[in-house]
Amino acid sequence: MSQLERANDFEASLKAVIRSELLLLQTSCPVQVVSYDPLSMTATVQPLIRARVPLPDGTHIMVKPQLLVTVPVIFQSGGGFTLTFPIKPNDEGVCIFSSRAIDLWWLQGGIQNPVEFRIHSADDGFLMVGARSKPNVLPNISTTEVQLRSDDGLTSIGMGPLGAINIVAPLPGLVTITGNLLVTGTITGVVVAP
Repeated sequence: MSQLERANDFEASLKAVIRSELLLLQTSCPVQVVSYDPLSMTATVQPLIRARVPLPDGTHIMVKPQLLVTVPVIFQSGGGFTLTFPIKPNDEGVCIFSSRAIDLWWLQGGIQNPVEFRIHSADDGFLMVGARSKPNVLPNISTTEVQLRSDDGLTSIGMGPLGAINIVAPLPGLVTITGNLLVTGTITGVVVAP
């Protein structure tokens, strides 16, 4: 065997080892909500990509991944304000996996030591709701407004260019305002009888 052949075998072996380790690395995956606990802001989620498991004979099988439990939910927030959603079973999202163990940080906050030296583990996921598969794409997304809307698009609050704010509630929808209301400017519109 030539030196070149031995070198190529070593390189191929090294690549195979690296590839097998990378297959175990968790970075993110699409998931579906199984249950949600609003008190702890955590969810149980089902990963939606099957895992490839090697068999002793060198073949592989595809298996349904285990549920991920007690996954902290990420809501967009900052400056004392948070945009929350009523998360329901079957909602789709993405679970992202921390590069370090999150246990003590999640329990206590602040700077913490890791309890284990695991990296990119399925035990250290965060749920971001809203990622959608093609069958669940939202219909009629506005291309002119920022909107907070229902999935069917029938109810929405939108902010558009030139300061336009639009609130849409389908009849017999109800817009409830709790607190004082100050209107500066002209109120125009059509009154529709029930």
